[in-house]
Amino acid sequence: MIAGDMVAGIGTILLEPQDGSLREYLTSLQRMQALKPSVLLPSHGPPITTPETLLTMYIAHRHMRTEQIHNTLDTMGIASPLDLAPAVYPDVPPHVHGIAAIQILSHLIWLQERGMVEKLPDERWRTLQSA
Repeated sequence: MIAGDMVAGIGTILLEPQDGSLREYLTSLQRMQALKPSVLLPSHGPPITTPETLLTMYIAHRHMRTEQIHNTLDTMGIASPLDLAPAVYPDVPPHVHGIAAIQILSHLIWLQERGMVEKLPDERWRTLQSA
């Protein structure tokens, strides 16, 4: 299967909100997985000969990161994606936090779609209390 930029032979994919949504990305990964390809051909990196393993890992990683972002935001109270970056990505150097914040924003938008967080007028976010 030609996977293009859905997966990478090395590392993971940066999701930018203006280019697509985390919801659509996860749905597409699940569709790819359901087709049970024998090999994935990413745009970057070598062919992936264990596609089931990689797709499962990508999906699990995104869900883990979403939960981590939600929990971190809940702990912080109110925060911007850039405020969240050091806590969510503690091993990433500060000069890369801007890119990390873009990824965090994708997750926050997905959490917002699910009614779990809200964006405030000042571009910061907060969790919503469940009923």
